[in-house]
Amino acid sequence: MVGRGDRAGRPEPERDLFGRTPKGRDDWAHRRGEPRGFMLGWALYLMGVSGITFSGAMSGGAFSFEAYEVGASRLAVAIMIGVCVLWPATRLCQVAPRANAARSVLLDLVILIVSAQALIWPQTLMAGWPIGTAAAVTGLMVAWGLVTG
Repeated sequence: MVGRGDRAGRPEPERDLFGRTPKGRDDWAHRRGEPRGFMLGWALYLMGVSGITFSGAMSGGAFSFEAYEVGASRLAVAIMIGVCVLWPATRLCQVAPRANAARSVLLDLVILIVSAQALIWPQTLMAGWPIGTAAAVTGLMVAWGLVTG
């Protein structure tokens, strides 16, 4: 945030949430669009979605593939909603990076796709998905992520 300025008319330096000014730089532009907070938010989203979708499958007591398949399908839909709706909404609410925007989009897409694979590929064992199904879900996620980005 840029303040009103001092009595000489010079603007106050930008400060972060803790009131610190950037060291060796004029503003915080070097931090715009950085993926650290985005990665944390995406990981929390994946944890929450997996907990919610699979809690129904485990609430019946005994493990069955039929109950787990429903949760796995809902999980795939929730991940796609995250990639196609939540990711653009999050990034459009932030200040755009001053550096190469295409690089930032690809970096975000790598974060989204790679971390989601930790939930997609285990479904071959847990929900009984064929390897082709997991590969198709991954391909669909990459394609829609590229289109969305």
